[in-house]
Amino acid sequence: MAKDETAKLYASIGIMYCIENFISIYAYRSVYNAGLESFPGAYLLLSASLFLTAGIICSGLMTQKKYFDRKAADEAREVEKGKNDETTEMETLEDEKKA
Repeated sequence: MAKDETAKLYASIGIMYCIENFISIYAYRSVYNAGLESFPGAYLLLSASLFLTAGIICSGLMTQKKYFDRKAADEAREVEKGKNDETTEMETLEDEKKA
C-alpha cells in the first residue's frame, strides 16, 4: 500500500466507526424497547449474533490470507525468474557481439 493511501484508509475507518456508533445505538435501543416486556435479554442475542458474524468474517479472512500470501510469493518468484531470464539473454547477446 502506498504511504499516501494509508491516511485515506485510516480516515475511512474513522468515518465508518462514527457512523457505526449512530446505527448501533439506534439498533440496540429499538431491540431493547421492543423486547423489554416479553424478552429483556434480546439485546444480548443481538450482541452475540454480531460477535459471531465478526468471528466468521475474521476466520474467513485469516484462512484466505494464507492463500493470498502464497499467491504473492509465487508472483514474486515469477518476476524474479523473468528478470533472471532477461539477464541471461542480455549476457548471451553481449557474448555474441564480442565474438
